[in-house]
Amino acid sequence: MKLAPAIEEFIQYKRALGNLYIGPANILKAFLRKTGDLELDALTSGHCEAFLPAKGGEVTNFWFTQIMHRLRPALTSEPAP
Repeated sequence: MKLAPAIEEFIQYKRALGNLYIGPANILKAFLRKTGDLELDALTSGHCEAFLPAKGGEVTNFWFTQIMHRLRPALTSEPAP
């Protein structure tokens, strides 16, 4: 599966659950614009690092957890718990 349909499917899923899901949807769409419509298997940590530069160049555990919690469902095509 490619990234664009995976992101769109996930956004529609979240909205079907009654969430507005505007801010996170915009983040996922920005990630898509940055990486291009790749196959999900082709995504690497390098794509994420290029999209998510840390403030001051330092990635803290809190920062990583917050960002990956938002991106993981779309990248794995699985809903977040």
